[in-house]
Amino acid sequence: MPSAPFWWKGIVRFDSNKVAPWRALRNTVGVVVPLAIGAAMGDARAGLSASIGALNVAVADGEDPYRSRAARMLIATALCGLAVTAGGLAGLHAGALVPLLAAAGFAAGMTGALGTAVSDLANVTLVIFIVYSGQGITAGAAVLAGILAAGGGALQTALSLALWPIHPHRPERQQLAQLYKALAGAARNPPPVTKAPAATKESTSAQEALQSLSSYRSIEAERHFALLSQAERIRLSISLLARILHRLRNASDSSAEILDRSLEKTAGLLESIAESLENNTPLDSGQPTLKDFDAVEAAIGAACHHAANAEIAAFLSDAQHQMQALCGQLRAAIELAAHSTDQGLNAYAQSQSARPWKLRLHSTLAILRANLTWRSSVFRHSVRLGVSIAFGGALERVLLNRRAYWMPMTVALVLRPDFAATFSRGLLRILGTLVGLALTTGILRLVPSSMPVEIVAILVFVYLLRCFGPANYGIMAAAVSAVIVLMFALIRTDPHSVILLRGANTLGGGAIALLAYAAWPTWERIHIREAAARMLEAYRGYFSAIREAYLEPDRDHSTDLDSCRMRSRLARSNLESALDRLAAEPGGEQIHQAIGSFLANSHRLVQAFMALEAGLLQGPRTPVRQAFGIFADDVDKTLRLLSSALRESKLPSEPLPGLRADYARLLDTGDSGVSRYALVNVEADRITNSLNTLSEQVVNRLTGQ
Repeated sequence: MPSAPFWWKGIVRFDSNKVAPWRALRNTVGVVVPLAIGAAMGDARAGLSASIGALNVAVADGEDPYRSRAARMLIATALCGLAVTAGGLAGLHAGALVPLLAAAGFAAGMTGALGTAVSDLANVTLVIFIVYSGQGITAGAAVLAGILAAGGGALQTALSLALWPIHPHRPERQQLAQLYKALAGAARNPPPVTKAPAATKESTSAQEALQSLSSYRSIEAERHFALLSQAERIRLSISLLARILHRLRNASDSSAEILDRSLEKTAGLLESIAESLENNTPLDSGQPTLKDFDAVEAAIGAACHHAANAEIAAFLSDAQHQMQALCGQLRAAIELAAHSTDQGLNAYAQSQSARPWKLRLHSTLAILRANLTWRSSVFRHSVRLGVSIAFGGALERVLLNRRAYWMPMTVALVLRPDFAATFSRGLLRILGTLVGLALTTGILRLVPSSMPVEIVAILVFVYLLRCFGPANYGIMAAAVSAVIVLMFALIRTDPHSVILLRGANTLGGGAIALLAYAAWPTWERIHIREAAARMLEAYRGYFSAIREAYLEPDRDHSTDLDSCRMRSRLARSNLESALDRLAAEPGGEQIHQAIGSFLANSHRLVQAFMALEAGLLQGPRTPVRQAFGIFADDVDKTLRLLSSALRESKLPSEPLPGLRADYARLLDTGDSGVSRYALVNVEADRITNSLNTLSEQVVNRLTGQ
């Protein structure tokens, strides 16, 4: 059991990076305007419904790309309206309400497999459904309230999108562009070996800029993190090549000119990548291409064979290996940069939609299907959430037989997938609610009751809720409690009865949530490496099934492929969910960043696997080359060693295979013009680069060395 300071840190934690005053202001305007209009027109209840819709859709607001934000907020608007109507209608059927609460809780819990943003949206929708299920309104009033809530959500969406920029994620792209420009400068004019490594300042700035994307699980964010990882690998390769160039120049060897020419071509490609990122445009076709490096590699190889002495030959051999690695890194960076532009994103979406849904990396149906098993942490949490909410709703119905939503609503807000967040949220929810109720009691007793005063008070508390609530859940709980009591006062419901009910049932709901999870305290920072190891093991099984399908084309492998793909998808989903839970644990920032980068780079690996599987569906079979078997064996060995290193938190027990050399041999065999060979060659390069990237991350950041 963790020590008291750990819990205290979790409870008083305040993340200033999540405070957004301008966003809070626009959200506050979106909530208060419909409330004020309704009060001015003499229909405060109508204004309240619209205001509740705006308040809940505000949770879907953010600072991510406007295109994805618009989609998320519009979906939130529709879900909010549906939840209000469905909740109002469900409340008319007391016998069916408890099963409906259980089903709604389970459905909301399952969305944890789709990422934090989707899960937060589902939880907000769940809370709205629970609240309106206890209102006891007529069917007509439920439909009208749903329409008004959707209208309030639409207003909130319009305010958020009013300043839609031309280039989403522009600050992050600018920092990455500066990093690639600095790398180009380092390739063109390598710094002396006595000075600090090149592009250190730009690398640090890019890492800091990308921290704002760490909570967004999106294609754009993952590509930015992958571009940063490739930049770090390119930076190391350039540094090593610069050292070799320095030694060749000191030896007055003519081959230094060949290496110097290769670094110049590297600089041109890096500048092209930087311009593409900076201007959101396709790569400059006038710059050197990777084909230009073939002649350079051949020239280095020839110079190695005719070297003046063994020392020069060793230098050139190292240079040739580094050039092969650098080509793979540049190829990955070019692909990532090309797919990060608006045109590239559209092309990626079209290529994904052309594949069967089973072979799409971000397929919602496939992810949810893979998590419908007791082996899924998301599924287990969903069952726990559904049962706890249903129990809270049933208990409150038995005790009160009216307003039966405070207790299940508290359960929905407090119960999280991990024990740390549940415990912290439970205490903060109870303490914050009591503080909020005390504040509103004082306001209602000391200030004369009037609509203008109540609206101004709501404005203040909504601003506190949106500005400081994301930074500390206690502040959020206090502000939410105050806003709800004041809203009830606005429609002339006795606020004192609301205060008493909310206080009592918040205590009951918090107790249910804490008891539901107290039996299973799980600390993600302890188990997250094991989850990463299981993902690599699942990927290893998936790749093995693909390899067998290529080696034995006459046998039906569809069942094995489906099973292995499902296991790999489940393992990846479990790691993603664990990463989301880790974000809520105090003290896990460093491992969260390392695992997040590892996960982003692993996506490119499994995409290559799925592309190879998709190639099985194309045309007549082509004989498999012997070099492919060697390459596949080493891929299998690499995945085995990396998963073992993660599981044991120590360096790999054996030297990692030379995948780049395997890839070079693969290119030298067969006819690359044959479509099957061309596909395998391309995806083998992506696999090589991805596994080399993952190997460096495991060795340098994830083994505790």
